[in-house]
Amino acid sequence: ARHLGIPLNPANAIERALNGRPVVIDSAEINEHPFFCTAGLGFEAYVAHAFARQPVRGLPIYIRTALRAFWAYRPERFVMDGEMEKELFSLTFANAGQFGNNVWMAPSANIADGRLEQCEMRPFPMQAGGVLAWRLFNKSIDWSPYWQGRSITRATVQSNGPLLIHADGEPLTLLSGRAEVRVLPGSLLVLL
Repeated sequence: ARHLGIPLNPANAIERALNGRPVVIDSAEINEHPFFCTAGLGFEAYVAHAFARQPVRGLPIYIRTALRAFWAYRPERFVMDGEMEKELFSLTFANAGQFGNNVWMAPSANIADGRLEQCEMRPFPMQAGGVLAWRLFNKSIDWSPYWQGRSITRATVQSNGPLLIHADGEPLTLLSGRAEVRVLPGSLLVLL
């Protein structure tokens, strides 16, 4: 909703749904699990799985879960598109620019360009965590030396064991250790 400028107020959102103009945007899938904003592996998937186990929901619980996860999580190794293995803190496939709550992992993402942004966060020293969090909230993570991105239409990620992933925050486990990601151009009609 934030990425598309849809009002967060329920009455205003209903008004937009009833009177908005139709716009076609992209969606994507990771191993046939649909997503519209982001899907990912590494830290963000670790947090999604930890948050799903919480008995109570809400932003304060999510922040507390993410902070605990930050201290417990260790970067993982992935083989991207059959190339050399990489150690990454996080790997995001972004159709929209943000995870939600104005946390921007892919500031240049365009939800209707027929592409995804592949965003890699390399391991970083713990003391850089605060600056990186600040960059996520002010749409400048792509200025960090620990972030690397590129536009793609599909990708394959392989690990040595089961992969913890998320699709729009929904935790999933891929027992095969292999993730296939692809964009589905012009596949979703929304009212804006």
